[in-house]
Amino acid sequence: MSVDSKINLVDKKKARGYSHLEMHSIVYTWEINKITHFLESTKGIEENVINSPEFSTSAKLKDSWFLQLKIQNDDQSSKNETWVSLSLMPKHKNLKVRAKYLLFFLNNKKEKIVSGGKSYNQSLDAWISHHFVSSPAGRGFSNFMKIEDLLQNKDELLKNDTLTVCVDLIIYDEYVTQNNPITNSLEDSDGTLNKDFENLLISKKNCDVVITVGDEKFDAHKVVLITRSNVFEAMFEHDMKESKKNEVDIPDVDPGVFRRVLEFIYTDKVEDLDSFADELLEASDKYQIHGLKKMCETSLSKTLSFKNAVRILILADRHSAERLKEFTMDFVVANLAELQNTEEFKRLEKSQESLAYAVLKKFIGEIQTNNDSFTAAF
Repeated sequence: MSVDSKINLVDKKKARGYSHLEMHSIVYTWEINKITHFLESTKGIEENVINSPEFSTSAKLKDSWFLQLKIQNDDQSSKNETWVSLSLMPKHKNLKVRAKYLLFFLNNKKEKIVSGGKSYNQSLDAWISHHFVSSPAGRGFSNFMKIEDLLQNKDELLKNDTLTVCVDLIIYDEYVTQNNPITNSLEDSDGTLNKDFENLLISKKNCDVVITVGDEKFDAHKVVLITRSNVFEAMFEHDMKESKKNEVDIPDVDPGVFRRVLEFIYTDKVEDLDSFADELLEASDKYQIHGLKKMCETSLSKTLSFKNAVRILILADRHSAERLKEFTMDFVVANLAELQNTEEFKRLEKSQESLAYAVLKKFIGEIQTNNDSFTAAF
């Protein structure tokens, strides 16, 4: 082959692009006490409204929401019925965001009751997807439940004369398109910033708030708490007693657990996480500390066994730990033959019917998929 006839081989550059988005979620619980008197006294009144405190998913767009419970008459019905209206309301008029949400009441068994008084389960299409854009109007149900039905079932729905209203809210960021994957260049750093904040916590220098947990008191810094937790932010930025007195009282968390919550808030680390993962998952969900919640999910997934699988599944469902729930659900379904006759699974069927139904539905789906694959092979 002559020189002129040689084929030039050129190394081709390789590149790839990808688009990704992040989801931000929160399960917000709003308790309204002395509700029976309110429901009975507002019958016949054209409109009466209660708004919840504000909350956020911590999405990049700095979203802010509140729930609105409204009593209104059905003027279009000859029955002259009165309804509870329930809506998810954006705080800002110019909000533009894609959202998915589930509005529900919690009954005394901690079961979700959706519009029309139906018990929620995985097969019930009760989630709503909506694009909030340039409008102060909320979205929800004008006829969520009849007041008459609510009062007739007050033993189930109004425990201690308190109505528990909830929303499971997911916010989607816009897609980000890039040609190169993002790498975390700080993963191998010496953690100087974390060390400085750890020293700040230990030294108690310039602390400006006292947190009382049981019989222990913890000194902390407002700016750190506000930065790391939307719940603490709401306490200090609104006209609440915590903001006025620079004191916070936390009666329902063990001091040893809260010490580790505070440790994570300042350092992104937790001493002996595995021993406290259950309690820390609950605390991180309550105070919306998302990084700690993910760490607890990972820790609990590593300890999954026949003995604790059902308990962890219930825990994950209760605190909307979706990654842990899906992981544990797969484990339970794969080992259902061994688990279905245990006392733990029997209690699940009695106390968490919708969750047990979801397990069985997925189990049946797995069988059908396997049968279809087997049939296709022949």
